[in-house]
Amino acid sequence: SGGGGGAVITAPGVQTADAASITGASATLNGSITASGGTNVTAYGFLWGTGQNNLDQKQQVGTDNHSGSFQASLSGLKPETTYYFRAYATNSQGTTQGSLKQFTTVKASTQQPQPPVQPVPAQSFTDVPASHWASAVIADLSSKGYISGYPDGSFHPDGSITRAEFTTIIAKSLGLSGASSSGSGFADLDAIPGWAKGYVAAAAKAGLVSGYSDGTFKANDNITRAEIAVIVAKALYAGQTDTTAPAFTDASQIPSWAAGFVAYDAAKGILSGYPNHTFQPGNWATRAEACAMIVNMLRSR
Repeated sequence: SGGGGGAVITAPGVQTADAASITGASATLNGSITASGGTNVTAYGFLWGTGQNNLDQKQQVGTDNHSGSFQASLSGLKPETTYYFRAYATNSQGTTQGSLKQFTTVKASTQQPQPPVQPVPAQSFTDVPASHWASAVIADLSSKGYISGYPDGSFHPDGSITRAEFTTIIAKSLGLSGASSSGSGFADLDAIPGWAKGYVAAAAKAGLVSGYSDGTFKANDNITRAEIAVIVAKALYAGQTDTTAPAFTDASQIPSWAAGFVAYDAAKGILSGYPNHTFQPGNWATRAEACAMIVNMLRSR
């Protein structure tokens, strides 16, 4: 009797999803690889442009054998302009493109510049001695009124920080405020603390933060080092990324949606790794680490 034939190798399966975090100058593209086709995916990303029949721009996201969802951030876009895009993926059998999607950037902001922040006396925290590595940056943000401690006079510098807390601090430091709390559009709006709702809405409107696939923001979840790196890069560099792999020994553990932002921030001195040369992207960021990254960001503007 004859032997059976080998598996048939086909081009990869790929889908395009709606764009997100759309501002007057930036947007986040979304896509996913649904099947490898039986051979390694060698490249994937997005084709985009202002003409639906002429996607003359290419944003490659990666060259690894990826499966599942992926993202790319575009910056330097024109306000009130319609853009078209498709996700693509390539293996040994060719390139597959997802369906055509479109988005329109919003009107350029006419918001007046924020008045300068009046300095306030730096709060002296009982658990942040001068010998603490982050004492200077914590004092800096405290003197500007961007951070505060707990009722007992402590700061908990080595404690974790939530998504709501970090978003509030970075929004304050960038002068983002006054947005309607309902403007964030998150499905779990009621779970966002009252003191953070306006800042979360303002940060979402500016394209700095976005929710999860189910439409929630998860304000009370602790924020990771990778998530902070993405937000800081979007705030300072309008979402630019670096295609060079981050120079950390655990670079392979950095999610694809964060790797370019981590590399960019590291190159600009906004963030650094641990003494063992790891970045530990999934670790919850500490309150001290968050303060250091924000101060470094502000000094680089």
